[in-house]
Amino acid sequence: MRFRWLFLILLISSATFCDAQSPAQKLQSIIFPSIEFNDAALHEVLDFLQAGSAEISGSPSGGVNFILNGDDELRNLPIALKLQNVSLGQALWFLSEMARLDIKIDQHAVMLSEAEEWTRRPTKPSAADKAVAQKLRGIVVPGVEFSSVPLSDAVDLMRAYSSQLDTSEPDPTKRGINFVYIPDSAGGEEPAITFTLTQVPLMEVLRYTTELSGFEARIEKGVVVIAPKVVASQ
Repeated sequence: MRFRWLFLILLISSATFCDAQSPAQKLQSIIFPSIEFNDAALHEVLDFLQAGSAEISGSPSGGVNFILNGDDELRNLPIALKLQNVSLGQALWFLSEMARLDIKIDQHAVMLSEAEEWTRRPTKPSAADKAVAQKLRGIVVPGVEFSSVPLSDAVDLMRAYSSQLDTSEPDPTKRGINFVYIPDSAGGEEPAITFTLTQVPLMEVLRYTTELSGFEARIEKGVVVIAPKVVASQ
């Protein structure tokens, strides 16, 4: 009888492990197979992440609570984001970059609010970043023809090329590269790209795309980010 109780305690402990984790731990342990939003309101994106984290954890209390502190303009800010096989923390990082949000994590929830003064947060190079750079150099695009293609569409096409032409991954679910496009917060017309190339590495397609658009490309947290250039302070 004593051993039976011990066995039951072990089962309960295993089932509630995710529940016992802090929000900070859950941000790293909860992995989303796919995230895709096309001009969804910011509050809808957070609702999805909260519900999805609970579903993936297998427990209503195993997910992460999100609180958005802001007015209707912030709550309804349109978000376009597409990622595969990413942690909840990665998704939140890029969401905060796009919406320029401050993040505060406590014992019970993640609080997000509009940053009073936005500065890009530095990240340390990782093994995932090196793997992405290697894929960018190794994937060869037979031909690409952009004719006044909006930058966001060019990013979508590069994402598609990476998925279709990635031969380095035997697992189809891990093929390709995650790209995140961050529009210019100052507004204005979206850049359009025009060029034709044949038999070039995807890295070169990315380089010409950013040079012609006036944007920059960087690899952060295993994701290629295309964003407005940061003007160095004098």
